[in-house]
Amino acid sequence: MKEVIINDIDLGVASQCLDSLVLSARMAASSLPASPRDYFRFWTEGVDVRTINTIAERVDDTVEYIHDTRDSKVIGFLNKIPVILFPWTLAPLGGCMWVRKAVGWCFPVGMPLFAIASFSMNRLKKELETLAEVCSSLKVCLSDESVE
Repeated sequence: MKEVIINDIDLGVASQCLDSLVLSARMAASSLPASPRDYFRFWTEGVDVRTINTIAERVDDTVEYIHDTRDSKVIGFLNKIPVILFPWTLAPLGGCMWVRKAVGWCFPVGMPLFAIASFSMNRLKKELETLAEVCSSLKVCLSDESVE
């Protein structure tokens, strides 16, 4: 069964979406340390959940918009875009700041989560960097498509 594409994508809109994603992903990746270096700072400050979730939503919207293209190379690039998920280990116990501080001060209790969060933060940072690279390449591919 063949899929009929009724609405083709506007390359200008797609390019703006990709530029915005590249900028957001690079800023978010640069704001994350490679791993949480300070145990007490991790428990008292945590990581900004909203920024990562906003990027994830924008990735979904952008892929949903661009997937209507007729170019198979563009579809190949879309398949390389990583799924951005915010790991719960980077913001354990949610917004309950007093509970987070209590767990942080109980040093042996919070240490395993701190160790797991180090790996999760490193993975998230790599995913954001990959997202920026793939979106940049996809923008180049779309601009080449518009020239043809």
